[in-house]
Amino acid sequence: MCSPCFICKLCKESYPEISNFTIEVISKMSGFHSKSAFNKAFKNIVGMTPSVYKKEKTLYK
Repeated sequence: MCSPCFICKLCKESYPEISNFTIEVISKMSGFHSKSAFNKAFKNIVGMTPSVYKKEKTLYK
């Protein structure tokens, strides 16, 4: 399973490289076996779901 540090790094440093991937692909790359588990972990760390985060980042490019 993915560490909280990986999710933080993904959000802060790697966004341009993963912005075209679906949430499901990102969750699999992160080591999660289900999208729901990834969403829960992401929300606990970042404070919003991956889809909301992705939408906000897209709006403010």
